[in-house]
Amino acid sequence: MGDIDFIPASKPRNLPTVLSISEIQRILQVLDERNRILFSLLYGGGLRINECLRLRVKDFDFDHGCVSIHDGKGGKSRNTLLPLSLKPAIEQLIQEAITIQVSDNTRGTGPSWKAFCWHS
Repeated sequence: MGDIDFIPASKPRNLPTVLSISEIQRILQVLDERNRILFSLLYGGGLRINECLRLRVKDFDFDHGCVSIHDGKGGKSRNTLLPLSLKPAIEQLIQEAITIQVSDNTRGTGPSWKAFCWHS
C-alpha cells in the first residue's frame, strides 16, 4: 500500500455553556440573602464552589478589592476580584459571625485559647 499521507481528525472543542444576564438575574431573585452573596461570589469573582466554601475572614482584602484563594484547583493559590457591590453584605456577614463568636465565648461554648496550648 505504501505510505498513506493523512492528518488525523481533531476533536471538536465545545464552547462552555454560559448563563445569560437575564438568567442570572432570575436566579438571584429567588435566593435568600446569604445564598445570593455566595452565588454572586461564584459568578462575579470566578470562584469554584469548594473555594467559596473554604473562604475565611482574612481572605477578604476590602482595601484592594480582592479575595485570596488558597489551595485551589491543582493546589495553587491565587487572587481574584471582589465585586464591589458585595463589600457591604460581606462585611455585615463578618460582623454577624464575630457577634456569634463573642457570644459563644462568653457562654463558654466557643474555642478557648487553652484548647490550643500544650499541657505539661
